[in-house]
Amino acid sequence: MTRKLRTMTGAVLAAAAVLMTACSANPTTSTSDGEVSGSIRFSIWFGEGDREMWDKVIDDFESQNPGTEVAFEPLEYGAYWTRLNTQLAGGTAPDVIGMQYQQGVLGPEGQLEPLGPSLGDDFAQVPETLLSAGITEVDGEDQQYALPWRFVGGSLYGNLSAMEAAGVEIPTEGWTVDEFLAAAQALTTDTTYGTSVPSLTMATSLESAFGAAPVSADGKTATYDTPQMLEAKTFLRDLVWKYKVAPHPADLSTQADPFASGAVNMAFMGSWMSPVYRSIENFDWDILPNPSGSVDAKNYAGPDMISVTTGSKNKALAEAFVEFIVFDQTAQELIGQTGAPVLTDYLNDPARIEAEAAEKPSNYGYFVQQASDNGDPWTFALPQSQELGKLEADADFKILASADSDIAGILAELDTAAQAELDSSNE
Repeated sequence: MTRKLRTMTGAVLAAAAVLMTACSANPTTSTSDGEVSGSIRFSIWFGEGDREMWDKVIDDFESQNPGTEVAFEPLEYGAYWTRLNTQLAGGTAPDVIGMQYQQGVLGPEGQLEPLGPSLGDDFAQVPETLLSAGITEVDGEDQQYALPWRFVGGSLYGNLSAMEAAGVEIPTEGWTVDEFLAAAQALTTDTTYGTSVPSLTMATSLESAFGAAPVSADGKTATYDTPQMLEAKTFLRDLVWKYKVAPHPADLSTQADPFASGAVNMAFMGSWMSPVYRSIENFDWDILPNPSGSVDAKNYAGPDMISVTTGSKNKALAEAFVEFIVFDQTAQELIGQTGAPVLTDYLNDPARIEAEAAEKPSNYGYFVQQASDNGDPWTFALPQSQELGKLEADADFKILASADSDIAGILAELDTAAQAELDSSNE
């Protein structure tokens, strides 16, 4: 599970090349008896419900640690990474930052603080599979450059009210891709579609049901140009053009969630959307089992991470804040509302799962089981994820452009480009 040191690429390379060790502009202090005080800056991307959650987490931390202040700097996902690269280049990065896979590059380049020395005693509380995502091997030694703060994943959300009206039996574990298609056809009307076309990580469940994967298990070989991926991508294209049960992604509103708005009746979405869907009043909904194909489907799942920058002038406070986020029960209770907590005992606590199910989705226990036992981070866990994601998104656009797109040729080009990216990053 340990990641090897890889060469930095793209914008992050440019950022690292001119990295300065200037400190946070916030004045900070740290007491001599181990208590923390002063101020730090904390920046991370946010989704629906995340900002409110973080406000509460920060308030709790400041209340438990008088004399501390956490300046919160949330940004939308794309803007976050753009600004962070600029801040790292100029030596103005916040003290605590969100990570997903970039720690495998940023840590060895000296931009992130190893977390093991101060927090190692608490590590046993978190599943090893989640901890390993933040580890990078440098000079033969493992360094924990990031810790998981939330466990997220993808699920198939279904409009149960629409299913009942269409006479579609609520699926149970073991239903197939063919049955999924039949349900999508029955759920498609003049005003709504049966499903939508998932992309990138959200396509994990469907594509893996065909035995497809974008890269090999060791992350070194691109596997887009395979019969399994060809079959999977053809199925996704046919949802739009052949079966007409899904809208072209370009036709979906960018202002309204397609599932919550009723534009589609089944959708592969991230677990962070559950709090948003709880406000749906005009139909009943739940998480549906992943459809199976030639093989049992995987479930996209992996941790969102958090790190301390080496430029922080108040590392004691920054590390205390990270420790609170990851290991404090109260913080994890709040964080669990937008995904799943990372503390093993709390994650699998029957009472917690029952409480979440009562709030919806009722099938929440299935999400936890699949994410824990059958989860696959897909390419999202690789340091090259951003570059691979862009390449695949461009290929998907070409694939969905017409009913007779040359999927085999597009995948061959994608495979070549993806392998070049993997090779250059692994040199």
